[in-house]
Amino acid sequence: MKRLQLKNKHLYKYLLYIIFFFQILLYNMCMCSSATIVRKVLFTISKNQNKNIVVYDIKLNEKGEIINNNPIEVYWLIYTNKKYIKTSINKLEEKAYGFKLTNKDNQLVLTLIAQPKRKIYIKNTPHGPKAVTYINNKQAFLSNVYVCTNLKNIVFPKVIYYTLTGTDILNGVQLLEKVFI
Repeated sequence: MKRLQLKNKHLYKYLLYIIFFFQILLYNMCMCSSATIVRKVLFTISKNQNKNIVVYDIKLNEKGEIINNNPIEVYWLIYTNKKYIKTSINKLEEKAYGFKLTNKDNQLVLTLIAQPKRKIYIKNTPHGPKAVTYINNKQAFLSNVYVCTNLKNIVFPKVIYYTLTGTDILNGVQLLEKVFI
C-alpha cells in the first residue's frame, strides 16, 4: 500500500509539472500573439491549365497598417476534391510567381519576376491596402491576372498571353487588358 501511495505522489508531482509547463507555454503564446497579423488578398493569378490559383496577400497588424518584415505572402490554392488547399510555392515556381519588393518614395512597389517592366504599387485606401497598376493606360485596382499557356508542354508551358482584370480608380469601371507575349 505504501508503494502505491508513493507512486501516486510521484504521478501527482509529475502532472503538476506538466500543467505548470503548459501554463507557461500558453502564457508565452498569448504574449507573442498579441501582435495579430491579418492577411488581405491583394490580387490573384489564375491559369487556363487548371483551377489552381496563386494568391498574393499583404500582411497587416491589428491597426490595419502594413507590417515591415516580409509584408507580402505568396501561396497556392490547389483545387482538389472540390475544395481548395493552401500550399507554399516552391523554388522553381518562384521564377514564375516570385516578386521583388522595393520601397519608392515611402510606397511599396511589387515587381513580378515574370513581368519586370509592369510595376504594381501597394496603395492605402479607406478599404485597406490595394494593388494598383496600369490597365489600358488607366490606373486600376488589380484583382486578377489570367495566364493562358500552350497546353502541349505541361512541365514548362509557354505563355501565349495574360489578361489583367481590375477596377478603374477614378470611376469604378471594370477594366480588362489582354497582353500577348
